[in-house]
Amino acid sequence: MDYAYFALRQKAFNFDQYFIENPIKSLTRSDAIIQAKQWILLKGDDQTFFEILKKIDSKDIINAYIFKALKQQYLNIEQCLKYYQNTQQKIEFWYLIKLKKSHNSK
Repeated sequence: MDYAYFALRQKAFNFDQYFIENPIKSLTRSDAIIQAKQWILLKGDDQTFFEILKKIDSKDIINAYIFKALKQQYLNIEQCLKYYQNTQQKIEFWYLIKLKKSHNSK
């Protein structure tokens, strides 16, 4: 994905237009999974990222993307915990430790 991003940037690809043509409300689950990866890579706004996650509708996949976003410094630990609080999603203690370790390794 990183190489694809680099190649598209070299060709002056219009990412803004791409996201306008593919609004969140029209995404399928698999499209949302792809767009979540793209959003982390492009470091788009976090509220839109959380809207994309709603379309994925899979706790395991969402947790993986939140962890990836934290690890790539797209989100911070407070944003992650706020997301879980806002969605009233319970997280396992081991996962909380994993998030914290990832946050501290920066």
